[in-house]
Amino acid sequence: MSSQAELTFALSPFDYDSAGDCILQSSDGIHFKVIRQFLVTASTVFADMFAVGSVPTNDGSLPIVALTEHSNVLKALLTMLYPTDIPKPSTTDLWQSPDMLSAAPAQMYGLAWRLKMQDEVVIASRYTHKESFENLANVVPLQGLVALMDLKERRHDAIEAFLLQLRAQYNLLCSTHQSNMKEQFLALRRKAQSAFSAPYPQCKDLVSFLGMQIGVDPCSMVQGQLLFRPSCHCFSPIPLNSISQEMATLLSSFPYAVSPPSF
Repeated sequence: MSSQAELTFALSPFDYDSAGDCILQSSDGIHFKVIRQFLVTASTVFADMFAVGSVPTNDGSLPIVALTEHSNVLKALLTMLYPTDIPKPSTTDLWQSPDMLSAAPAQMYGLAWRLKMQDEVVIASRYTHKESFENLANVVPLQGLVALMDLKERRHDAIEAFLLQLRAQYNLLCSTHQSNMKEQFLALRRKAQSAFSAPYPQCKDLVSFLGMQIGVDPCSMVQGQLLFRPSCHCFSPIPLNSISQEMATLLSSFPYAVSPPSF
């Protein structure tokens, strides 16, 4: 078995040469040497973690606790809790960093639940819309999963209601594609789902927001590429000003985040 000195460690004060009685392993294979008592005192989450998550050793090496958090998330959290001279990020900095939330949305959401941070749970949930259930289930507590399932249902209902209203009020299809209405509507639904999966969607007009292309049949594909049909005028009759106002109304009330949990 390889020596623990050969593992990939974070920088000081969590490197191999730093004082410590335990090693935390991030999801991307970075190791953090820590003193357990510092973390147990700072957070009950770590007390539970050390109680059930450490891998025992018989050769005198330090126990290793495998975590689901990415090294960027773990480094920021440890720096915040650890007694060190390194400038500490605040919880506001940690959970309001788009880069951090985008890099590890499931981990940041799950961690906020475990730390019982209400505002941070709500913020992080905005970044989970593209995450698979399997990925979320690996790192998010059951209550957090239930909240996301409720959010997913509310988002689906809001998108469906808007698209049905859109189809009822406006002629979205040219004469060429009237016979292909179902496929066109399904294509429009996929575009809407993708557009609303952004943490903070912004819409200047419906065509750009949903990624429509005037003169293009959104259902015609050749090796993954859209076929251009110059004679097609799908979506061209849409009154953009009126639709944009309706979209602004939807955006203002759309369910982007979970409801604030009661801890």
